Amino acid sequence: MPALSPPVLSFGTINGGGQMAEHERITRDALACPPGVTSKGDCFEPVSIDQLAGKSGNPGAVGAPDTDETFSSLAHCDDADYLDFAKYHIPGTYPRTRAEATSALLDCIAHLSGRFSDGLTASKDLLDGKGRIAKKETNLDGNDCTFFLGVSGRAKCNAIEGLGRALHGHPPNIGCEPSWASPTRIVVCPRPRSAMTPAGFTVPPDLSTGCFIISGIDKSGANECIKQGRITHVTLNKDEGVINIVPSVPPGSPLTSAPKTPRGTIGTNFELAIQGAILETRRQWADFRAELVSRYGPAQASLMVCALTRDHPWKDCVGRKIALVIDSSGSNQDTDPSNLRIAAAQEFDATLITKDAAGPDDLPDLVTVIDFDEGARVVYPLGDPASASFAGIDSDGGTFIAGGISLAIDKLVKDTTDPTQDHTGIVVFTDGQDSDISSLLAALNGAAQLGIRVSFGFLSPPPNPIARREVRRSSRIRPRDLYPRQSDDSSPPELLAAVLKTGGVFGTINSAEAQHSFVKLVIARGPTNIDSISPSNGGPLFPGVTVVALSSAARGPDVFTYHATAGQNLTFETQTITSPVLNVTLHDVRGSKDLKNAATNATGTATIVYEAPTDIDLQLIVSPAATGGNPTGLYSVKLQLPAGGSNGACSIAAGSPCQTTGEMKCCGTGFITCDHGGYVFRDCGPGSACKSNGSNNVYWPPSSGHPYRSLRLDQPEIRLVTVAPGSGNARIHCQLRHASLTDNPEYEALSYVWGDPSDTRPISLDGQVFQVTANLHAALRRLRHRTKKVFWIDAICINQSDPRERAHQVHMMRDIFSSAKRVVAWLREADENGRVGLGIMATMRQQPWCCRSPGGLRQFYSVLWGCLLGIFDRPYWKRVWVVQELAVARNCQVVCGDNRQSLEEHMLVISILLYDSVASAHQDPVLSGAEPLACTSMGQLILHYQKRKEVGLLELIISTSEFEATDPRDKIYALLGLSSAAARESIIPEYCESKTMPQVSADLVEYFITKEKSLDIILGN
Repeated sequence: MPALSPPVLSFGTINGGGQMAEHERITRDALACPPGVTSKGDCFEPVSIDQLAGKSGNPGAVGAPDTDETFSSLAHCDDADYLDFAKYHIPGTYPRTRAEATSALLDCIAHLSGRFSDGLTASKDLLDGKGRIAKKETNLDGNDCTFFLGVSGRAKCNAIEGLGRALHGHPPNIGCEPSWASPTRIVVCPRPRSAMTPAGFTVPPDLSTGCFIISGIDKSGANECIKQGRITHVTLNKDEGVINIVPSVPPGSPLTSAPKTPRGTIGTNFELAIQGAILETRRQWADFRAELVSRYGPAQASLMVCALTRDHPWKDCVGRKIALVIDSSGSNQDTDPSNLRIAAAQEFDATLITKDAAGPDDLPDLVTVIDFDEGARVVYPLGDPASASFAGIDSDGGTFIAGGISLAIDKLVKDTTDPTQDHTGIVVFTDGQDSDISSLLAALNGAAQLGIRVSFGFLSPPPNPIARREVRRSSRIRPRDLYPRQSDDSSPPELLAAVLKTGGVFGTINSAEAQHSFVKLVIARGPTNIDSISPSNGGPLFPGVTVVALSSAARGPDVFTYHATAGQNLTFETQTITSPVLNVTLHDVRGSKDLKNAATNATGTATIVYEAPTDIDLQLIVSPAATGGNPTGLYSVKLQLPAGGSNGACSIAAGSPCQTTGEMKCCGTGFITCDHGGYVFRDCGPGSACKSNGSNNVYWPPSSGHPYRSLRLDQPEIRLVTVAPGSGNARIHCQLRHASLTDNPEYEALSYVWGDPSDTRPISLDGQVFQVTANLHAALRRLRHRTKKVFWIDAICINQSDPRERAHQVHMMRDIFSSAKRVVAWLREADENGRVGLGIMATMRQQPWCCRSPGGLRQFYSVLWGCLLGIFDRPYWKRVWVVQELAVARNCQVVCGDNRQSLEEHMLVISILLYDSVASAHQDPVLSGAEPLACTSMGQLILHYQKRKEVGLLELIISTSEFEATDPRDKIYALLGLSSAAARESIIPEYCESKTMPQVSADLVEYFITKEKSLDIILGN
């Protein structure tokens, strides 16, 4: 094995010393806008890409982990190394098992998911309270971002940092072992498709990263790994060599040259790895945009993407001009008798930014409404969306779409209030096509040259024509055969290509009702070039709308997305139009696994049918089957739901009662899922039926009573809660069971602070709605795993409304925590200062010399000192129950956000805090208060107990006098487990109303006088 791991210089993000700025160059090749090109959401303009990729030796966000997380295996996906010796006929056994390597890799993916989520959360502050781009949070002029130890900056910097740190752990930090075992084999590594979550992800058996251990003066991280016979980071996890920036590379030429590592020099491994890394980086950015839509909705997500990618977003991402072009031909009497196309246009208008909403400091949107039959007219001239009129649009006459688009272009271009290039869009609602499309193609080509995005919604005839409404016909009506209605497959390819060339959407709509879905599609894809929140090929799918896309082998796969609810039966149909054969994959995003695969057949069709077992985020990945050259072509994708679904008639009337959790019923006009999680539907009381709330949602009748069965109070019986696997924003599902401590059940005990009891979140507990505090909800989301986990959690496992049970369980608290295989101390989610503090703690553990002189810690970290104290100034360290919970733990892990450390590591830092004696040495008024150092008192008590296994009750009371408890009686009860057996037997916890705090104090005095023969509790000694 040592022969396979020659040490070389460690990876960096600058040129020189064997380093080739790999992360920067990959990121630029993937996401930098070509020179002179304005971003449409798929690339970053010059100043913005400098922040993400880095420049001139500055590592940027993607290289930040090489500056302040150098020793963190999670940040680099290190130490997930494994080689199957037997498979490749190598004598002996590899020092690590496949299971250990897999666990390390999944932990890394979870860490990257946290970074990804940090970026998404920070994006919220890109907008101000009115939902407009905040200049002070997005202005980078002359002031680059700082990415170090999580120091908080402008919102744009914080969002880019989260994305960049997530990208760092992906390409090129993943390697595959077969290229080691078989030096003649060229391998492109499989890797997770998303950094969102590792839940359900199956690690390929031949996937490996490298070992990285800093030891002594060795800075490569390789020497200790070589001694252990392990694959090293410097050998496997990177490919040094020259990566060329795309604009300087002639088409068809390699992107790389001069590879240096053993893996990179085999065949075209280096080139394949870099090409794969570029595609992966682009896909991660597409995932980031999709998650912004999921969190904040398409309108706000559009502004956020523009703010991240444009260099001057406060002026470049506002002031759109939109033309709504509506078909008023006679054929709409059959296809759209209720004028739902007009309602859809009005719905779109309502999403635009009015003059009042923009305020005096921002540019509002402008809209014009145009209708057409064989001619075109302006219904509402370009103006404030708040006053837009749709009056007079009828269903009479022929079809001349080109006239409507040409008139729209004319009105949009003539207005000079806002720029036209990239700020302008046209949305067409029609059910027909021009008999001669030459004028239409000319209009579309003109729009593309002007930077005007055009989206078409073509309403196709319903399968069963519906009854016409009676209308007065105009004398202008012409024979119907001269004005054909649009059919599902008759659009000329050149028309489809012309629409896509503008950057717009071409959607065929299968019913009048589905025009609402078309509006959602246009908003999600962006009506103008400054709105690009989804890639021009791919993006969200909506039932009832068939979308057209252009395949390209050079660009890579097109990724379509859909969030399915439990029980939905879905049919994805991909149809080639001019495209060669396509491969289609249905992928589970959060499970990181492929579900089904298909290829287009002789008729050009590929169909995938899937029933969602639970709520699930899906991707439909479409790519050319041929790999040679650059095959391109048009194709369409259609998502269908069963008849009677979201766009059909319901067979179950509103008012039908919900039964089984997760059961799908049809109430009102669309499918709904009966659910008690509290995220979509609200509670309306026992025995209620499904009722519409005006948005096709339903109210769920919660079960009556509580989920508890009585405990046997004469036995050491407890409840344990099993937390189901899950990730992200998915609902939390839990189940209770009874267990006896005499049977040595395996579980983890959660130590945490309840927080504000009025700030609650719903979870599912044994099929019922159960409210937990926001802090506990956050802990459950962080701590649930890819497999079931069993916990003891007081707020869930104790029936808090039963005083007798509560007293029984409190009396057992010492045994509950000492019997747990691990105690998990949840501090809470990490804010920016907390992340800085955690970074300081990591350095303190690795470089304790900086902190071993009086005042040395504060001198070493200067202004960052307050961030360190912030970790130990949290309410957790002032909670009286924590002393016992941590002191009796056999094994304890401290968790803050996605950061996990042992209690011993925290105690080391606490001991340094004590040694430093900041308050007395520096007399700093900010730091001299005792409260921020409450953890030191707790640390001393924990160490005291662990040495003596018992602490005097009076000493405990005095030492914790400043600690807090929700119930004042717990100021005594929480200490009994650390005191003598006599104290535990004499003072029995009681929580009935008659047991007041004065009575508890009286019991305490009686104990000291009668059992300890002491008056110190009275005299205050």
